[in-house]
Amino acid sequence: MCDFAVTVAIFGGIAAGRQMQTGETGYWLLAALAVLFATLQGSAFSYYYVRYRAQTGGDQTSKVDENTSGGYAWDNPTALRILHTLYRLIYSWQDALMDRLDRWLAPKGVQLKPSFLTATTVLGLGSQLLFTAICAALGQPVVALWLFVTAFNVYWLALLLIRRFSQ
Repeated sequence: MCDFAVTVAIFGGIAAGRQMQTGETGYWLLAALAVLFATLQGSAFSYYYVRYRAQTGGDQTSKVDENTSGGYAWDNPTALRILHTLYRLIYSWQDALMDRLDRWLAPKGVQLKPSFLTATTVLGLGSQLLFTAICAALGQPVVALWLFVTAFNVYWLALLLIRRFSQ
């Protein structure tokens, strides 16, 4: 949930800054699209990371389908219910989309390769924040929004095609 909040805050801040500089309001739509695509791209990274951990016997605390919430004995049930509801609103449709896409892309039983997982890390939040910070440091934060709407979607599509044809 914090990943989503950070993305919204940063991209909203970029749109607000541009509006203050130029008086134009169109940057809000660009920021909203960038949030949508950055979240989808992050979900793609997360999906393949969870799948790879399951495939290799790694940590199993995350699941491809997080629609049920078990929680731990020490969790506050009210906080857990609220956070899980928010998670489902923001991410469950993305998780389902990635699962359907991957089932279509790769024949059943095809294992994920470590090199493919490495390639997906560009779509993760850490990389997203790095690219955004570089654009901001260069005085061009709006370029980051365009990267998420264009270049990173092309990169994501290329990864999906790689998954489909070379795994």
